[in-house]
Amino acid sequence: MSQRTLSSRTGLPQGHISRIECGAVDPRLSSATKIARTLGFEPMLIPRRALPVVLGILREFDSGATERRPSAIELLVGDGEQDE
Repeated sequence: MSQRTLSSRTGLPQGHISRIECGAVDPRLSSATKIARTLGFEPMLIPRRALPVVLGILREFDSGATERRPSAIELLVGDGEQDE
């Protein structure tokens, strides 16, 4: 995606996106979130102590299984079905 397109979709100035891309500035969390969501990602803050578990789960489900795998979100918060 071009910087111009990203700028248009996020509302951030193209020059700012350029400076972020080349490492001249560190983006604010709000800018990083806008960019990530525009690119199809959902930023999450994960407690440090949970990070090894989360990374392990993601590695396990990224090991090449062919059946539908639950998303990281489904694994962390459930699939929305309630046990009765």
